Amino acid sequence: MTRMTTALLAVLLALTTVAVAEPTQVSGYEVKLFLNGKTANCIKTKDNSTCDTYFAEDGSLKRFTPDDGKTKTGTWWVDEEGLLNVQWTGRSRSMRFNVMDPRDGTWQLVKGGKLMSLISGVRPGDQLK
Repeated sequence: MTRMTTALLAVLLALTTVAVAEPTQVSGYEVKLFLNGKTANCIKTKDNSTCDTYFAEDGSLKRFTPDDGKTKTGTWWVDEEGLLNVQWTGRSRSMRFNVMDPRDGTWQLVKGGKLMSLISGVRPGDQLK
């Protein structure tokens, strides 16, 4: 085998390994840094609808869903286990999400082992004004 063939095989193996890598959990510090004071572009996996969610620095939360024109409010925080917590106004319980990085440019919000939503990007500030 030539050096060029060996090098090509090594590159292909590395790319294949990256392509099938399991998502890794994002630390609580990274979640805060990534979301605090930003508007996230989201896709809800149950119906593939889109939403924009503003994660305010004071812990308040605002979500707008273009498909139905509705806005929801609530609070958000990252707990001592590094999980993202969302408490919607009018709901008695908060939802806790593992935030996972599949290394494809998105973040996954996983609850009870089920993929609930994807964050496909963020923009600075409150884009829902």
